[in-house]
Amino acid sequence: MKEEVIKRIIRYLSGESSDAEKKEMKIWKKKNPDLFSEIENIYINTPFESLEFEKADLAGLLNQHNLTNSIIRESSLKTGRALGLWIKIAASLLILISIGTAANYLFPKQHITENTSAHTLAIVLPDHSEVILDKGARFSYKTSLLGSFNRTVKIEGRGHFHITRNEEHPFIVRTSTADIKVLGTKFTVSAFDIRSQILLEEGKIEVFSKETNETILLSQSGEQIIISDRGVDKHNTVKSKLYMSWMKNRLEFNNCTVDDALEFLSDTWNLNVVLNDSVSGNIKLIGTAPSDDPELIMQAITLIINQESNINIIQ
Repeated sequence: MKEEVIKRIIRYLSGESSDAEKKEMKIWKKKNPDLFSEIENIYINTPFESLEFEKADLAGLLNQHNLTNSIIRESSLKTGRALGLWIKIAASLLILISIGTAANYLFPKQHITENTSAHTLAIVLPDHSEVILDKGARFSYKTSLLGSFNRTVKIEGRGHFHITRNEEHPFIVRTSTADIKVLGTKFTVSAFDIRSQILLEEGKIEVFSKETNETILLSQSGEQIIISDRGVDKHNTVKSKLYMSWMKNRLEFNNCTVDDALEFLSDTWNLNVVLNDSVSGNIKLIGTAPSDDPELIMQAITLIINQESNINIIQ
């Protein structure tokens, strides 16, 4: 029952309390505003929200610091005894904060991976999801109080995600302009500065624009969306094999037209490419190129169509 009381505290602070619990807490909060503020600050800086409460051994964790008995001696929150109970809980939480040996339990551990190599880098997450990072990409996530992973990550640069399905705990990818919500699927995210490109390989994902508060569902293989600080810039279907070939450390322009290649350059590196000759746009391309050198690709295309004046790049 000790765990149940602690869960009630967390439920209230996370907005999941019942009406009766909310009423009880509002009364207590009015009588003890300063103490409530202290408890709230502890909660904000403690990753309780990512705990799986049904599996968490909270009492066991508290026993490690000989604090179980001081946290609570009651089995439930009841009218008339709530004030003393909350004071005990608050005081014990404050003690936890002050104990240096408890720091590893109270604060989330940040996991950061930066791919500084000349090749792609594969990593496996705690939930067995897999991520492939492109050269120069930066990826991070946190584990919490009991080492649990709340399936929320951040990425800067380009990465491919193969997410383990878990309907009760959706996977969230955060960029500077968008949040991507996933149950289980494969997709690529390219996040650079104020622009994010999301390309679906299989499954379904929901993409949320932070600028417009708009949510867009991607459900077709090859469907992509580009979101900037202005909102949704583009939503269409592309040749996914070309867009995802970077995972082999080389781009593969097999059975692509010049138009396909120029659209890829525009989508991936935000180049405003204008081809004045529509006939040249139908020329087929076969070959490979470095996955991180758009200028070299443009030079090769220019030589292939042999009409340099017909291609204009506006950055």
